[in-house]
Amino acid sequence: MRTLMTGGAILALAGAAAADTITVPGQQPTIQAAVNAAQAGDTIAVSAGVYKENVTSALDGLVFKGMGAVIDGNIAGVDGANLTITGNGVTVQGFTFRNGDDQLTITGADAKVTKCVFIDAGNDGLVHSGTNGSVSSCRFLGAFNNGIQGNGSDGLLILKNIFRQVGANGASITGNGVVATSNQFTNIEDTDGILINGTGAVVSRNKFTAISDEGIGIAGDTARVEKNKFTFIDGDAVVVSGNTAIVSTNKLSYINGRGVSVTGDTATVTSNKIAYTFNDGIDVAGDNATISLNTVRFTVDDEDGIRLTLNATGGGTIEGNRVDDAANNGFVITSNNVIVRGNSANRCGSDGQSGFLVVGDANTLENNTAVECDTAGFQVTGDTNQFDTCVSKKAFADGFRVNGGSDANVFDNCSATGSGGEGFDNRGTNTQLPRGTYLKNRIDIANDVIGGATILGGTTNVNFQTGGIGTQPEVD
Repeated sequence: MRTLMTGGAILALAGAAAADTITVPGQQPTIQAAVNAAQAGDTIAVSAGVYKENVTSALDGLVFKGMGAVIDGNIAGVDGANLTITGNGVTVQGFTFRNGDDQLTITGADAKVTKCVFIDAGNDGLVHSGTNGSVSSCRFLGAFNNGIQGNGSDGLLILKNIFRQVGANGASITGNGVVATSNQFTNIEDTDGILINGTGAVVSRNKFTAISDEGIGIAGDTARVEKNKFTFIDGDAVVVSGNTAIVSTNKLSYINGRGVSVTGDTATVTSNKIAYTFNDGIDVAGDNATISLNTVRFTVDDEDGIRLTLNATGGGTIEGNRVDDAANNGFVITSNNVIVRGNSANRCGSDGQSGFLVVGDANTLENNTAVECDTAGFQVTGDTNQFDTCVSKKAFADGFRVNGGSDANVFDNCSATGSGGEGFDNRGTNTQLPRGTYLKNRIDIANDVIGGATILGGTTNVNFQTGGIGTQPEVD
């Protein structure tokens, strides 16, 4: 049976048939000559060799296919642009770009750059401008400035690339919806591993090693930073400025700055493992944050394990985190109306600080534990905070300390054992202890303000003992 074809189908086949492959140097002696002879949608196949050219193309849909080809942008000692493309839907595959200024510049939508090598760029390796592009399986080696410079690069995908010994940023991108995943950033000499300015960024499963400034820097809302690994970062490992950020399941070690820093409301920082930071392990400044299930070990140089600072109204949750060996405070809550639940601070405060320091007001601390902390297991300078079932063990100074100027804090069913100072040291006013146990401390309870502490029901519900002998609260 004969099949009839419509006019549209015939035209489509004619258009497909029009695409051609031009070989260099087989059919054309240079890459530029092949571009000049090409039509939109053609393939330019370049054989092995070194081509000293500054190539330009404005055609849509061209495919540049290198087969061992090197484009060297240095001509007669002058660095120019190796390859400049202004068309849409262009593919560049398999080339090595050597010398030159900006080695590959693409201005157009839906560009694909894959399996290319960028060596010793005088400025940037790849300059990209256009939506929905992708850069995959490339190597950026020795660029004077950025490996990738993106401007207006909405929807750019950066996948499985290697950035090594880049002078500025591995990748510096301005655009929304940028995704960077499974890349390696090593020996970034002056600035950041990857810097993104735009909303909806996703940075996941990358490795960052020997970065001179920040590992990741993002300015924009709804960023996601997940499952990355960081070692030997001279600045902060993760910096996000924007609301509704998610930073989760990252591994960080030997960070000269902060491990994770988020500025913005409704942040989620969860399940990260952080070790050896010379600044705060986690620092969040914003309201309604969730900081959960993180492990922070060995913060040094007078820095805190986990810090939460309010932006305007406060709120949020700090839950299930563990901080070990923080030189300053294990946890610092400089915010209001936060729920702090089920956290532990161990061997914190070696520089004269505490396991938990509560500076804000109206926070609720439940079932938290401080072990072998320096100044105090728990220390409060704010007002109307509620401490429920919190435990201090073997504090070098006080188990619980209420500083002067604090008012109306409540400690219910809390306990301190083995403190080097007071089990409970009250210097505030209107402090309440409905229930509690303070045992085997050097001094069981000290009330430095006469009438400042109210023990509801007398000492019936609060048990103070020194060496097993019951005592009354003391005024120092």
